[in-house]
Amino acid sequence: MSTPPRVLSGWVRGVSVLFLGALVRPRLAVDALTHLIFTRAVQLLLDLPERNQNRPERNQSWIFLDEVTHAGKLLKLHAVMPKGRSRGICTVLGLQDI
Repeated sequence: MSTPPRVLSGWVRGVSVLFLGALVRPRLAVDALTHLIFTRAVQLLLDLPERNQNRPERNQSWIFLDEVTHAGKLLKLHAVMPKGRSRGICTVLGLQDI
């Protein structure tokens, strides 16, 4: 029996881009999947060890959220911003209005 692919785990350890977009239809289903994937990706990133400031062992991870006011409730956003810095996680938020 083969092992299922671990796409998000590989993304966290590798040099790659994870792009989550929004669709007009079917909005509810896509939003639910986007929130699930975002939550799991942040959990994996926060499981990374803290970086040594004198010798960073790995590259930084960047999270770009455009039109974040329309993204709905991203459950792990409040956790990744303060806790992510010591793990090399940078967060960029883009918005047009509040």
